[in-house]
Amino acid sequence: MASSPRRLERQNSEGSAESLKTLNADLRNHLAKLRTQLEYQKGDIKQAHWQRVLNVRTVREIEQQKCSRALERLKFKLEVEKQRELENLRVSLLSKHEGELLKITRQRDAEAGKLKQELDLKERMLRKLLGENRRGSLNLNMFAKRNKLMNELADLRTSKKELEESLENANEAERHHNLHVKKTAESWEYEVQKVRREAHMEIKQLVGILLYTLMGSGDFLL
Repeated sequence: MASSPRRLERQNSEGSAESLKTLNADLRNHLAKLRTQLEYQKGDIKQAHWQRVLNVRTVREIEQQKCSRALERLKFKLEVEKQRELENLRVSLLSKHEGELLKITRQRDAEAGKLKQELDLKERMLRKLLGENRRGSLNLNMFAKRNKLMNELADLRTSKKELEESLENANEAERHHNLHVKKTAESWEYEVQKVRREAHMEIKQLVGILLYTLMGSGDFLL
């Protein structure tokens, strides 16, 4: 009778130990399954991470290509506009210069022709009077006329000299005008280059800002 309670107690102890072993084994198996699932999840997260990195790189490369193409198109457009403006300026300055030169030339030819006619007329009259003087047919009135004609001839020669000086001044003014046209063209070319450089810098800054914006959320991934 005394051994029965001990046997029962031993059986209960053995049953409890067996239950603990079974529970421990179940917990180990469950823990192994959780670890396996965790490894799978880590692999999925890593794959998603690299896929995101690839997507960001792809988007950035595409945007860089778009910006490069846009920059090339803008450079070409600026070059075309610059050439067109230079050609328009050249044509305008050339037309203005030719018009002014033609006007000056016509005025000069007209004044020279008129002066030559007057000079020829006075010289013929003077030679006629001198011829009549040699024949003894001149009177005091003719001497007065001859002196008047000689004075007029001297005035015409003075006018001719002044006209020649005026023509020289006109030629000098033309040279100064050509120099001014050249300087104006060079100044305009400098302004075009300045605008072009500023536009290039602005485009470069915009491209940098765009790339920085695209890379802002993915820098740590790279």
